[in-house]
Amino acid sequence: MIVALLAVDLVLGTVRPLAGWTYGAQYFAGYVVEKSLSVDNFFVHRRLAK
Repeated sequence: MIVALLAVDLVLGTVRPLAGWTYGAQYFAGYVVEKSLSVDNFFVHRRLAK
């Protein structure tokens, strides 16, 4: 499931810039923010589990 979602992210990341660099940059920035927040949540949940 995770591999499929990463594949979709990769496809959207390469297709979006073709529609315009502004949209591609916005998508990439959102992708980076979401990934950083998910990593942050991992550490928060790990800390709370102790």
